[in-house]
Amino acid sequence: MRKTLLLLCAAALLSACASMTRTPSCNLYVRALMKQKNIYLPQTNADGLDNYLKTSKDWIKVPRANGKLDHQSAYLAAKTGRTTLATYNTHSGRSGHIAEVYGKKKMQWSMGFNALVPYVNSTVNGRKPEISLLSQQFKPSKEKYMNYYIYNKK
Repeated sequence: MRKTLLLLCAAALLSACASMTRTPSCNLYVRALMKQKNIYLPQTNADGLDNYLKTSKDWIKVPRANGKLDHQSAYLAAKTGRTTLATYNTHSGRSGHIAEVYGKKKMQWSMGFNALVPYVNSTVNGRKPEISLLSQQFKPSKEKYMNYYIYNKK
């Protein structure tokens, strides 16, 4: 009964998002993606989601390599089917950004990040959801405020 109710709620949310004249925010879009996978995320903005992921036992923060994001580890996790999220936390009143790492396309070079970066799936600045390079959704200058998280359950 509870599973049926959750599925109905998820379907209603997705239906509501699809019928909106305005594209849902990244946090709502990623929460809907996670609900489809039966993965809980709290109802909050992108900064709040990053704070939750940082302290949740269900998510593993990908360690940095020499102070830089480990794009390769995040990509490989997504490529092998593990749910992986990329976040940017502003640590201020304005919300950051969140996206799901997409492991079905090969990584591409980003001049801004000066590294191969994965593709991610989310909405940005009111645009329709899209799969695009990480560097098209996250500014390289914000890398020190970004994180990758891998879901720790099957």
